[in-house]
Amino acid sequence: MNLQSQADERHDAKVEARVMQKRANKAEERAEAAESQTKIVEGRANAAEKEREVAEQLKEEMKRELAQLKNNYEEAQNNARDLLIRAETAEGRFKEEQGRTQAKEKLTQDLQAVLLRNN
Repeated sequence: MNLQSQADERHDAKVEARVMQKRANKAEERAEAAESQTKIVEGRANAAEKEREVAEQLKEEMKRELAQLKNNYEEAQNNARDLLIRAETAEGRFKEEQGRTQAKEKLTQDLQAVLLRNN
C-alpha cells in the first residue's frame, strides 16, 4: 500500500504540475497580451502628444499671422487716411487755382471791355 500511495502522490504531483504549468502558460499569455496593449496605448499616447504639439505650433503660427494682419490693417488705414488728406489738400488747391483762373478771366474780360470802350 505504501507503494500505491507513493504512486498516487507522484501522479497527483504530476497532475498538479501540469495544472500549474497550464496556469503559468495562461498567465504568460495574459502578460504578453497586457504588454501588447500597453505598447498600443503608449503608441496612441505618443501620437496624441505629437498632435498636441502640432496643434500648439499651429496656434502660435496663427497668433503671429493675426498680429501681422492687424499690423497690415493698421498700415492700410494710415495709408488711406494719408491719401484722403492728400486728396482733400489737392481739391483745395484745385479750387484755389480755379478761383484764380476765374478771377484772371474776369479781369481779362473787364480789361477787354475797358479797351473796347476806349477805342
